[in-house]
Amino acid sequence: MATQIVTFDGEYVDESLRAALPANASGWESKYQIVAIMGPQSSGKSTLLNHAFGTAFREMDDSLGRSQTTQGVWLSRAETCETTPTLVMDLEGTDGRERGEEDTAFEKQTALFAMASADVLLVNMWCNDIGREQASGKPLLRTIFEVNLKVFSPEKKTVLLFVIRDRSKTPFERLVENLRGDLESIWRGITKPERYANSAITDLFELKFTSLPHYEHEHELFVAEAKALRARFDAPANAADSLRDTAAAVPISGLGVSLREVWNTVKANKDLDLPAHKIMVATVRCEEIADAALAQITECDELANLLKEAKSAKVSHLVSKIEKLTNKALTPYDDEAKYFVKEVREAKRLDLKARVAKTLGEVASMHLEHVRQDIVESLVHEVNATLDRVGFATFLKETFTKLDAQWEERLDESLPTDDLAWADFVVEETKNFHKTIDAIVDSLRKERMNLTIHACERAMERGVSAQAIGLLEEAPRDMWYKLRQMRSSAAEKWNSEVADAVSEFEPSDEEVERVHQNMRNRITEVVDGKSRDAATAALAHMKQAFARVFSKDSKGLPRIWRPLDDVAAINRKAQREALRVLSLLAVTRLDDRADKKGDDAAIKSIETALYGLIPSDAPLTSGVEDGDDATETPSTAEPVAVSLPTEWEDAADDAVILTPAECRTIWLQFESDTLYAVSQAMAAKEAARRALTGGAPIWMIVLLIILGMNEIKWLLTHPLTLFIIVALGLYARAIFNQLDVTSAMQLGMVPGLTVLAAKIVPVGVGILKKLADEGARSWSPESTPIPAAPVGGTVAHAGTDPNSQFAHASGDITSQGVRQRAKPRETVGR
Repeated sequence: MATQIVTFDGEYVDESLRAALPANASGWESKYQIVAIMGPQSSGKSTLLNHAFGTAFREMDDSLGRSQTTQGVWLSRAETCETTPTLVMDLEGTDGRERGEEDTAFEKQTALFAMASADVLLVNMWCNDIGREQASGKPLLRTIFEVNLKVFSPEKKTVLLFVIRDRSKTPFERLVENLRGDLESIWRGITKPERYANSAITDLFELKFTSLPHYEHEHELFVAEAKALRARFDAPANAADSLRDTAAAVPISGLGVSLREVWNTVKANKDLDLPAHKIMVATVRCEEIADAALAQITECDELANLLKEAKSAKVSHLVSKIEKLTNKALTPYDDEAKYFVKEVREAKRLDLKARVAKTLGEVASMHLEHVRQDIVESLVHEVNATLDRVGFATFLKETFTKLDAQWEERLDESLPTDDLAWADFVVEETKNFHKTIDAIVDSLRKERMNLTIHACERAMERGVSAQAIGLLEEAPRDMWYKLRQMRSSAAEKWNSEVADAVSEFEPSDEEVERVHQNMRNRITEVVDGKSRDAATAALAHMKQAFARVFSKDSKGLPRIWRPLDDVAAINRKAQREALRVLSLLAVTRLDDRADKKGDDAAIKSIETALYGLIPSDAPLTSGVEDGDDATETPSTAEPVAVSLPTEWEDAADDAVILTPAECRTIWLQFESDTLYAVSQAMAAKEAARRALTGGAPIWMIVLLIILGMNEIKWLLTHPLTLFIIVALGLYARAIFNQLDVTSAMQLGMVPGLTVLAAKIVPVGVGILKKLADEGARSWSPESTPIPAAPVGGTVAHAGTDPNSQFAHASGDITSQGVRQRAKPRETVGR
């Protein structure tokens, strides 16, 4: 069946080639040939092709006159060629009146199209035109030569078979000789490119000649010789007169692309580079074949099943399944593309493998994600089992080696790692694996390093807190200077400690500096926090300072109040000490720019302001023990009472812990809490004074001795009675001391007697039990003799705990006063 592949208007028809090819044409591969024919219009080209190749091209109807029959370019399969499949191309005749002036342009386009596409070009010529200068065949020959120079094809020469029609009695050899002369003349006369300037016609063309008798006058002979001509296309390639081509320029599957692109190039009036054209055709067709092969993979059920399986778990024997699917795509590609240009075919095959790898990469990625999870779990287990036994750096070195080995092993089990198509994928997945492991290790490193840092910080907090609390409780005048010094030395010490502790994590210089800065900041926070806590508990610290002066003597022993002690002076000194502590705590002074001299001036300013809270109605007089200089004060002996400022001078807002108003409130509470202790001290002093100056007058004692001489003699003569009376007296005196009769009677007559009645029996029993215990110890041979204190005469000292001193001030000072009052009476009694 003949189909038109190029229309009269010069349009290429894509569907025509498929109609011209038989169903089994794909099996031809490159074992086919194309024969084209050119010649003047109405010269019998179609007739020749129909008789020679069994085609059905339309022939001219003589009854309708001589006119154009073939328009454009037609294609048909040769039905009579049995050995080699042959496609026959019938071109529109030249020199036709239908095209007029456009004839030359279209003639050159079709000639160039035939030159580039056909393996053998038949040139149909009338015998009578040979030897003529103005013959109709000469323009055709000139056109053939000119267009052939535009076809760059160094691979082989163009085969031109000149068919001399309606031969005469002139010998065939003479006709060939004349025709060769005409061809040489035309070749010399055309303008040639520089690369062909010195080339002979035989360098570019393989010239062959044949002749046929008159179609009408010798019809049977014409038919016979036409069949003989067709036989030359079936003859073996090594035969002398064979016109058979060994292989087509492009495989049959790429012929459509080749013809279309050749015509587009010719129509665009561009030079035609046939080697480049073959590469282009191979590129297009190999891409089409690769696309079809890839579609078989993307649309198959096996890939869908793999994707479904990989989403939930690892795919067993994944590498074999990948290889199977890859071969499923490559096998049809190799079968269809094997006759195209080798370089292009192999390049597109590699590209197909890469595309298959990319398609299967989704399955592989999900599979390797499960693999990564398994390795991460093994890493976590390795951490728990190993990290506590070895250093972090050693752990990393050993673990990374193991993990890399595991990953490489799993990759070999999962992917065709030796296949270059998977090389980029393997590299990318390995990078992702290392990123995952690095992220986990970095997180683990940070976690462990932070734990180490926090452990150092906790140890630092304990040490620094203890030192800070000690200084804050002691509250020396240079407290803030010592706190800053302590902070600096602690920073130096603990920065060294933490640097050594985190060295196993191989931190960068920036990380070390950050750790040091955080440690310095944390030390400052601890010191500042403790100082603010102390300011919050300023009342307690003031009580402690008050107790150090008021309840203890210069030697640090509990103070025993004597009749000549000046309680008011000691109280004022203790109050000044408490206010000094309050002035220290009012403003924090941890700024590195501060100095000791500046601290003293600022604290003295606050201290002076606070001294106005102390009333100045009692002089600082004597009555203080050695070392207790009642007149010694931090500022002036008699500070003038002034109102407190609204804010501390030259103190930053963020440094102020206690404002002047808050200090006033604390002072009022302090006065209230210490008032009772002071009153008890005064009571103890009064009790001591009474004990020293109380008792019966001397004259009364002398009179009692004179008047009671008889009773004294009687008692001296009755020692047992005297002993009993003395013992009962001492026992009664001990009960009297223990009952604290004076304090009880201060409650009133009835309440006092009620209290004494309730206490007398337990006190008496307790004294007897104590005497029994001391007697038993004194007779024990293993015990060491201990001097017994006078019953009821033990002196009670002020408690060492200042807080308990104020919490139980009433009981302590009252009992102390009673015991002090009792002691002189025992002396007087004796």
